[in-house]
Amino acid sequence: MAYRIIPIKSVKIHERTTPKLKTLTKRIKKDGYVIPVVVDKRHKILLDGHHRYAALKKLGYKKIPAYLVDYSNVKVVTRRKNVEITREKNATS
Repeated sequence: MAYRIIPIKSVKIHERTTPKLKTLTKRIKKDGYVIPVVVDKRHKILLDGHHRYAALKKLGYKKIPAYLVDYSNVKVVTRRKNVEITREKNATS
């Protein structure tokens, strides 16, 4: 895993955000700090931090702090009860 500041336009997203985006955007604007997002280093796919990404983009940031990871080494989990998810199932969905 490597920490980098990367161009926000290079990141590929795949999830929608919820209404909490407005609150997060206000907090980032006030505090000027954001926890780094997690991005697959090979394909630049956003793995964690869609709301942080969207808030920074809305605020006009051109770069985003990110942990670049090798997706093949990422443990895939879900917070939903009674839902099984694996990297293989996720890839075929």
